[in-house]
Amino acid sequence: MPRRRSQIHKTHREVIGERAVREHAALKPLPPTPYLVAERHLRPVGKDCLVAFGGNLYSVPARRVRPRQLVEIRPPKSQVMLHSTAPDASGETLLAMHPRAVGRGARTATVTKPGRARPQAGSLGTPRPCRAG
Repeated sequence: MPRRRSQIHKTHREVIGERAVREHAALKPLPPTPYLVAERHLRPVGKDCLVAFGGNLYSVPARRVRPRQLVEIRPPKSQVMLHSTAPDASGETLLAMHPRAVGRGARTATVTKPGRARPQAGSLGTPRPCRAG
C-alpha cells in the first residue's frame, strides 16, 4: 500500500496518496438514520377488484376503489401493501395489506368473516364486479 500511494496515477496524473487525503477530507459524515430504499409500483385495479403484481393477484376493497383506478404497490419482503394515490378524508392511503404470495399465479384476498372485527386473509371465491358502494 505505501508504495502504491506514492505513485502517480496514470489517469489524473496526481500522487494517489495526496488525492486520497483530499477526497477523504471532502466526505461528509453519514446521516444518523439510514437511507430508506422503497420500491413502489403503480398498477390498475381490475373489474374484479384485483391488482396484478409479481405474477400474482391481490384484492382491494370494492368500496374504496373503482375499476382501472391506479393504486400504488409498496412491496416489502414479506408483504404487499396497496395504497391509493390520493388520501381519503382522514388522510389515510392504505387500502389493503397482504402476505406476499409465494410463486406465481396465486390469488390473495382479504375476506371479512361474520362476527370478526378484522379482515382475515383467505382465498378468493366467486369473483364479483368491483363497484364503488
